[in-house]
Amino acid sequence: MEVFVLKIFLPQKLLILLTCLLVSSSSIYAFINFSPKKLEVEYQEADVVLPNGHIIKDYIVSGEGKVFIPYELVEHMMNEPILWDSESKTLNVGNIPTAAVMSDKLKIYHYDYDSIHAFLYCPDAKTNKPMNMANEVHENGYSFTNVISASFKLGQAYHNITGSLGCEDFKASSGQVDFYLDDTLIATQKLKANDLPHTINLDVTGGNQLKLVFSYFKPDTQINFADVYID
Repeated sequence: MEVFVLKIFLPQKLLILLTCLLVSSSSIYAFINFSPKKLEVEYQEADVVLPNGHIIKDYIVSGEGKVFIPYELVEHMMNEPILWDSESKTLNVGNIPTAAVMSDKLKIYHYDYDSIHAFLYCPDAKTNKPMNMANEVHENGYSFTNVISASFKLGQAYHNITGSLGCEDFKASSGQVDFYLDDTLIATQKLKANDLPHTINLDVTGGNQLKLVFSYFKPDTQINFADVYID
């Protein structure tokens, strides 16, 4: 069996730390005030009595004085929607995220560069390449080196984009990034070599194309747009 400690997002009225145990049935079980460790448990069908008196037949896991119930029962008890994110090992209760990781949905479809000096300064635009900013690693997002601009096709399907913009550690210089939605400037962010990442929030409602334009950076500077979410 495997034990996971999960980040839980709950309504402010009820702050509970849940830890989940994954058993052979592939169901997730929630319990309270438990430190991860291996247990010998029994897996059996039982009647679960909810606060409203309603009885649900389901399987529970018990052992060493503790009882584990399927997390779906928490949905019934709290009357809140629940979403299990297997990748981040996060159980979202009453706060279901609607935004998606942009770099998992949208790739760079075009970028411009200085063709005259390309043999000296190789242009590069990467998606989901590990990035380092302020000694923190970011696994998701986009990185740009020796690129003048980069474009994404939105297709009028999205409303908001948010992410962290900054320079790669030890590959930084000062410059400016402009964001255009269908050729209309919607945001500008100046970057300095020693800046911490800046939070970028863009309203892209109704837009077909998002274009990032990079100005004034020294050659071989790497600009990162990391942890970008879109909805």
